[in-house]
Amino acid sequence: MVQVNQGAPGWMLPPHIRAYLWALLSGVLFSLVFAFPRLAESAPAIAWIVFIRYFGGFLMILPVGICYRRQHGRIRQSGLVGHLARAGAGLGAAFFLFYAVQVVPMATAISVSMTDGAICLVLASLILKEKIGPRRAVAVAVSLAGAIVIIDPSVGAITASAGTLGALAALAAAVFIAFESITYRYLATRESALSIVLHLNGISALIAFIVALNFEFPLSIGDYWPILFMGPLGALGQLANVRAYALQEASFLAPIHYAGLIFSGLIGYFFFAEIPTMQSFAGMALILLGAAIVLYVKAHPRHPNP
Repeated sequence: MVQVNQGAPGWMLPPHIRAYLWALLSGVLFSLVFAFPRLAESAPAIAWIVFIRYFGGFLMILPVGICYRRQHGRIRQSGLVGHLARAGAGLGAAFFLFYAVQVVPMATAISVSMTDGAICLVLASLILKEKIGPRRAVAVAVSLAGAIVIIDPSVGAITASAGTLGALAALAAAVFIAFESITYRYLATRESALSIVLHLNGISALIAFIVALNFEFPLSIGDYWPILFMGPLGALGQLANVRAYALQEASFLAPIHYAGLIFSGLIGYFFFAEIPTMQSFAGMALILLGAAIVLYVKAHPRHPNP
């Protein structure tokens, strides 16, 4: 006899498919966030870029939070410790990655930062006690291989020192992004997505503003107006990311996270006339294969023999 889930409408997609789609949407939005600074004629110091990104997101989400509280009462939250950890990880990733995309090509910086999936697997196992099966490990390995293939060191005329610093910054960002994913999973099971995004943007904007006060802020907004779009896009990306991690384990979403490379390649083509090489297409194919393996593993779990 077939059992029907009475708790969800018949048209609703399974949780793992919804998590997959939320994660893909998040990847698109975050790829756009890192594209907009490149569209600006000039940009302020990185600290100001990070502040504008988080403060803009806070201004966008704050009215939603006020309306929600008026209609439904207090927003569910569990404390500030998790939010501080989440904000610290997000700020670290933002500072390092915004620096990296300024000194190395965007595709290279994003590719190196995508190593966070492998780091996330280790952290998910150590911190969240999630079980990582061999098939998931294969999926992450395939996706990580795609990220490595897509890196093209010959792109861009950069000095060895700048390239080294940029690559190291992107790798440092990967560590922070991995920890960020773990805190997402921790908070998503205890608080609403609205509470997580409100606290993240508010705390991060405050800390970034304190740091940014040490740098000069250009008053000519006409030179960097594209940066103003980062806040709203980042906030929407965070909401999508929180929804994804509320539905699935961090280790399940890690390989799907690599799809952001494809979005970065498409943005590079349409916005900056960057045509991916055959090597890049090969890497994208591996990334998609890794994501497909994850979906297959989730849809066809192994059961112990009776």
